[in-house]
Amino acid sequence: MTTNRPKIKVASVINRKYLAFRKLGEGGCGVIYEVAMVKCPGRRFACKAETTVFDEDPTLPMEHKVISKLNEKNSIHCVELIEKGQGENYQFIVMTLLGPSLDAIRSTLPTNKFSTYSALVMAIQALDSIREIHEIGFIHRDVKPANFAIGTLGTPKQRLLHVLDFGISRQFLVKDGEGGGLRIRKPRRIVPFRGTLRYCSVAAQERKEQGRHDDLWSLFYMIVEFVKGSLPWWVLEKK
Repeated sequence: MTTNRPKIKVASVINRKYLAFRKLGEGGCGVIYEVAMVKCPGRRFACKAETTVFDEDPTLPMEHKVISKLNEKNSIHCVELIEKGQGENYQFIVMTLLGPSLDAIRSTLPTNKFSTYSALVMAIQALDSIREIHEIGFIHRDVKPANFAIGTLGTPKQRLLHVLDFGISRQFLVKDGEGGGLRIRKPRRIVPFRGTLRYCSVAAQERKEQGRHDDLWSLFYMIVEFVKGSLPWWVLEKK
């Protein structure tokens, strides 16, 4: 796997329009920054960039595709896509800036768990966001606390849950020939692992094709962790 990173750092100007203000995270061959518009610094967005290399499977095109389709359906649990573009050694998308992830919020709690009421509220919103993804014909395949975030703090959407990171999503509904209808995609015989080990379903661990139910299994594990503070297998995960 390549260790190349997009040639972006704090104070870099992206597409002559956005100033990289603060790094929010990184992983694989991608990075995400909080950016400000050069001409209007008070307007802030999130910019996700991915290196354009030949030895990696790009994830940003899938991310762009799913967000675009969710925006077309007026999803309330998805960020708004602002634009996409190409840099020196990377491609990027600019989208709505959100607040902290559920994973980050949980890590600040003394007991590392939410109240039952809070967990149920988040479960309902997370389930609704997954439903929106399934309705456009895609499976998320990486449902976990780090991939859900609240809206920007101090705004009307700060209590609204948003689903993130569609880079390893997969389309399960495809066009059925010339009829224009849709059918469920035929499962593959050999399936690479996709997801996060702590939250993935048994089928994903067995390298089977994932379906909508696998997203729901991951959601179930996520909510159990919210209420109990940890999952039964977290110790095994470290071995």
